[in-house]
Amino acid sequence: MLHYCMQSFFIGVLLQCLLGYSSGARILGIFPHVAKSHFMMSEVLMKGLASRGHEVVVISHFPQKTLMPNYTDISLVGSMPNVVSTVPLDHVATGFVYTTLKFIFALGVRGCEKTLSHPPVLKLINSEEKFDLVITELFNTDCYVGFAHKFQVPFISISTTNYIPWGHERFANPENPSYFANLLLDHSDRMSFVERVVNTLYLKMSYWAYHYMSDAPSQEIARKYFGQSLPPLADIVRNTSLLLINRHFSISKPVPNLPVCIEVGGLHVQEPKKLPEVS
Repeated sequence: MLHYCMQSFFIGVLLQCLLGYSSGARILGIFPHVAKSHFMMSEVLMKGLASRGHEVVVISHFPQKTLMPNYTDISLVGSMPNVVSTVPLDHVATGFVYTTLKFIFALGVRGCEKTLSHPPVLKLINSEEKFDLVITELFNTDCYVGFAHKFQVPFISISTTNYIPWGHERFANPENPSYFANLLLDHSDRMSFVERVVNTLYLKMSYWAYHYMSDAPSQEIARKYFGQSLPPLADIVRNTSLLLINRHFSISKPVPNLPVCIEVGGLHVQEPKKLPEVS
């Protein structure tokens, strides 16, 4: 009898330990860009995590139309106009890189203020909520990594485009401009001497533009809501644990990547549905 009781006790302890290790994480995803094309990949990622038992909370302009287990929306609908759909393309794609950068950085800084001041988001910032992981998009502002600092948890980034010029340094990822073409230029990986010079200049210009047009104003806004003790955003992002990037070497040319940078091109591509039969 004693042997049976001891055996049952140890089985119970073992089951409790296993349940503790198998419990899901609580994950906060912040994707406040107003373009649906950017959210498509992030949405698939967050839904996948929810379907695997993790509890996800998602801040975006695209809340789910039907309820999904383990998936909670913090909707940003109405917090700012959808300028992506209202601004004519030729006002942005002028052929001048500066114009494009100015537009996306201004959009990021404006979105930072509108998002963090949005009542449901502000409530989250001032709450005692607990999370195990934060996921942000690496794009036009690092404003939202303040959540990782607030909750004192690791964070990862997802890039829904190819490598952006200001996204390498934080990972110490190789970015040799002699063969690594700038996303903002129409260069291949086989450049002439002049193209390499231009590629190098644009790389440095992109760093400068991001720092002064996005990072500096975003820092002020982030400290306004997360507190003046918030470290520089440029320092926080150097602790990014992982980057999931929407590219594949078969289309975007092979490049050297550190283990922290993982190509997941096609993540948002769903299994094709069977075509209807036509008699």
